[in-house]
Order: sequence, then C-alpha cells, then structure tokens
Amino acid sequence: MNQHERLLLKPDEAAHVLGCGRTKVYALIADGVLPSLRLGNSLRVPLRALSQWIDERAATAPRNSEGTRRARGPGVGT
Repeated sequence: MNQHERLLLKPDEAAHVLGCGRTKVYALIADGVLPSLRLGNSLRVPLRALSQWIDERAATAPRNSEGTRRARGPGVGT
C-alpha cells in the first residue's frame, strides 16, 4: 500500500470497486455481510476488509461446467 492509498472507502466508492450500486452496498452493510465502521455520522468500508471479503468469496465460489468460478453468496448477483 502506498502512502496516498486511502484506508477507508465511502459506500459509493466501495460500490464502484464491487461493480454494483450504492444501495446494494448499504444493504450488504445493514445485513452484516460487508464489513464497515462508523466515524461519527460517516459510514466507511475498510479497504483491507473489502479486499479480504472479495478474496474469501472468490475462493469459495462454485465452479460451472467450464471449470470457471461463478459468483454466489449474499449480495452477489442477487
């Protein structure tokens, strides 16, 4: 990580990283699926936790008939 890389993302920034909508990120946070924290009134998604969350889901995604992984799990493709 370089010195200019932010450690915390706003929900809309996390949505951009995930390729989904902001509303979906808020729903994942509300359901306790996506890690987050509060700084006063601001909601933030830790970049490291988001990266780990993605890696965990990618590692457990079932393979389709071509042997490639399919997205699955809460909030992925729903």
